[in-house]
Amino acid sequence: MSEQAAQMTEQEAMWKDGKGRLVPLSAIKTEHQIEDGLVRAVANQAAELSQLLTEFKSTVLEETEGFKDLLAGEYGIKRGGKKGNMTLTSYDQSLKLEIQNTDRIVFGPELEVAQQLIDECIKRWSVGANDHLKVIVQSAFETDRKGNLSVAKIMGLRKHNLDDPDWRKAMSAIADAIRPYETATYVRVYQRNERTGAFEPITLDLAKA
Repeated sequence: MSEQAAQMTEQEAMWKDGKGRLVPLSAIKTEHQIEDGLVRAVANQAAELSQLLTEFKSTVLEETEGFKDLLAGEYGIKRGGKKGNMTLTSYDQSLKLEIQNTDRIVFGPELEVAQQLIDECIKRWSVGANDHLKVIVQSAFETDRKGNLSVAKIMGLRKHNLDDPDWRKAMSAIADAIRPYETATYVRVYQRNERTGAFEPITLDLAKA
């Protein structure tokens, strides 16, 4: 065996660990080798499924947009503007397809002003204030593990119509802070349960499968 062939054989018998170091295969426990193979096999299948779902969604959106163009043509109009939500059903009403467009938002610097105003409100409300409301207000600005604010909690503050000038200013600041930054498009497919008559989703979510 040539020196080069020997080096190649040795190189093939080395695995890279989590820190980028090369470890001889003979030094790796059998169960760890089996675990590695299992994870890689599942990951490859997951990547293939992800690609199939991407292609499926793209095809669905292309076909539904084409259908809407067809309808527009039937009435002699040209479609334009923002894509809207849509629900289509099979003729026998046993299947349903929903296309939903939802704006994802982030908050601008006005949110910091809103938080300061709300903090002032809480200080003034400290005596005789509704403790439940204070907890709701304070928890709205808590961040998750990634440091992200909860859009739902912050937007939920606006439903509290309180007769306080600082509170009203804070709610205006929240409104001004809203920044739509992208539109997420969801494709949902349902089939009717013959026993209950209710539409049930055809699961495309691994967590719900």
